[in-house]
Amino acid sequence: MWTPPLIPPPIPPPIPPPSPPLPDLLLELLDLLLDLLLDLLLDLERLLDELLELEEEDLLRDLDRDLDRDFLDFELELELELLDLDRDLDRDFLDFELELELDLLDLDRDFLDRDLELELELELELLDLDRDLDRDLDRDFLDLELELLDLDRDFLDRDLELELELELE
Repeated sequence: MWTPPLIPPPIPPPIPPPSPPLPDLLLELLDLLLDLLLDLLLDLERLLDELLELEEEDLLRDLDRDLDRDFLDFELELELELLDLDRDLDRDFLDFELELELDLLDLDRDFLDRDLELELELELELLDLDRDLDRDLDRDFLDLELELLDLDRDFLDRDLELELELELE
């Protein structure tokens, strides 16, 4: 039987020797770089805050402008609706006024018709009264004339009688 050759176990990598201490200058440089990086991060944070504020202001300005536009649109719609209502009310009032005027004209016509009717009735009654009065006056006048004729006849009779008597005497 054949056996595989034995593979020696892997050799671990050598452990690096400890690094020699960094010189002071390098440490100072690292310290300065860290300070600079910290300053840059703070500046970046401040710039981001300012940008955020500017964006908020822009958004607020946009929102304010949109609200103003919406309010103006609403105001315009309201004004248009009020104008429509006013026009409708004016039309209704004019219709009412026209109806009232027509009713008044009808009443006036009815009153004039009734007035003419009453005037005609009165005129007819006056004509009847005038005719009756004329007839009564004519009758009275004829009666008076008859009486005068009777008186004349009586007078003539009496005159004749007296003349006869005088002649007889």
